[in-house]
Amino acid sequence: MSGESGNTQLIERFYGGFAAGDGDQMASCYHPDVHFHDPVFQDLNGPDVMKMWRTLINRSSGLELTLGDHQADEAGGTAHWTAVYAFATTGRPVTNEIDAVFRFQDGLIIDHVDTFDFWRWSRMALGTPGLLLGWSPLLKSKVRKQSAELLPRVVPETPLADQTGMTGLVGPVESVTARLFCTRPPANSVTNYECLFMEPSVERWLRPAPLEPFVTADLVRLLRHDRSHWQIHDFGPWALVDRESGEFVGRAGLAWTRVEGRQEVELPWAILPRFQRQGLASEAGISAIDVARRIGLAKVVSLALVDNFASRGVMEKVGLQFKREVDHVGLPHALYELDLE
Repeated sequence: MSGESGNTQLIERFYGGFAAGDGDQMASCYHPDVHFHDPVFQDLNGPDVMKMWRTLINRSSGLELTLGDHQADEAGGTAHWTAVYAFATTGRPVTNEIDAVFRFQDGLIIDHVDTFDFWRWSRMALGTPGLLLGWSPLLKSKVRKQSAELLPRVVPETPLADQTGMTGLVGPVESVTARLFCTRPPANSVTNYECLFMEPSVERWLRPAPLEPFVTADLVRLLRHDRSHWQIHDFGPWALVDRESGEFVGRAGLAWTRVEGRQEVELPWAILPRFQRQGLASEAGISAIDVARRIGLAKVVSLALVDNFASRGVMEKVGLQFKREVDHVGLPHALYELDLE
């Protein structure tokens, strides 16, 4: 295969992985010593480049990516690509047109520079502030600082919101904790949901006999429900992402449910096995309670099968109190509650 055709296919494979939310495929296109630059993140090197992409993939809300004109020879290449998404902080729709320039080494991308019109982007993402200040170094500096804080580097001793006085690029009912990004689930989360809910050690507590095991169609519906919950209530279940690695960790947040015929807001959580026993469910639960207080909820509840002592331990750790046993989805559950008023 000639260098020209091979590098053209390399570009296509990179953006194909991006469009599919496949960080591993993207990473396979990069040289270990890759350098990246764009108007927001500026200069990133080596592993930090893929940490950035994995973070953006996991935080993308309805991302649609289109690869346009592109070409390559043995030394370098160019590509025009379009990203359509909702900006997390404001919910405003963004259509960003980006021009990429690549340099290749050993059949991989060693240098990647993206350019786009920052003022145009800020008008779409931020509205009036972007229109008035998108040209200013001050706004560029603020966006760059917030974006840099989102990258999973050294975990700070205090949450990002405490360090900066703002939640960075997360929305007002999303959260950044010491170790987690807690955000609305992106549209490309079905594979993550499959890995989580079809994991036997998780599924045994959420779909015990005589309930049928999860199938992909169930998880497509669950993801659709989670995203609809956000659209209807302006809060909802979170996708949890590890700040250090950018990996999907599990699901938590807040969700309306029915308990004994009453509508209640539940604290759900499910964590992938390799992230269990690290206090992450408690960390996400405490953050969800803080959000519940901030949006004025009077009470939150949590439910677990009566013999799920690990989950019940999390409920007690985050401050909920056992109330009674209840019938939920036809099975005996322990009901825990926390009054917030």
